[in-house]
Amino acid sequence: MNASLHRHHRHRAHCLGPRGALAIALLALGVGLTGCASRRPPEPLAVVAPAPVPLPPPGPALDVKDGHVWSPDIAAVARELQQLALDNGQVEVMRTAGNQVRVRIDAADAVDRRDALQPRFRHFVERAAEVLARSPAVRVRVEAGIRVNSPANSPAAAKGRNQALGWARGTEAILASRGISADRLTSEARAGGDAEAAGSFDAGPRRYIELLAADPIAQ
Repeated sequence: MNASLHRHHRHRAHCLGPRGALAIALLALGVGLTGCASRRPPEPLAVVAPAPVPLPPPGPALDVKDGHVWSPDIAAVARELQQLALDNGQVEVMRTAGNQVRVRIDAADAVDRRDALQPRFRHFVERAAEVLARSPAVRVRVEAGIRVNSPANSPAAAKGRNQALGWARGTEAILASRGISADRLTSEARAGGDAEAAGSFDAGPRRYIELLAADPIAQ
């Protein structure tokens, strides 16, 4: 029986021939390589460094004069408005303790007998608006007032307040038409005792229109 089995295996190897033997050898080689590949250690994961966090840009340099903060924007506005005032000859420009630029004009030089704004004053406000438009952080308040020898709640003061309100709103409309956005503009009118509370007007005009420019950084 063993001799018969031996003859059977020799017969199968003979039947496979050289090509069959080569196929078996290649198959064995592939299995061996696969086994080697499966035992290869895993590659380490790449470590990605976090992106650097950009630093915020530095804020504008602030100038301190007489204990008050003065920003570059409001300083530039003051210089240009002072030049406009020199060209006009009827406008007073000053810096207040509250870090504001105060532009004051006598109503006698700003409104006519019909209580309308004069062309020369309108032209000054238009040019001032061009200056203010270049500093979008600066806020502008238009204030008009009439000083009367009456209490703030008197009929004479109420009449003066209504008159001054017309001047203030007319001036505000000119500024808005020249690019000053509504969120930067406010206007108000004063008369009687509350006109004195707006500032030191002992040497100022009895009737006035003012532009007050302020930079929130300097507040």
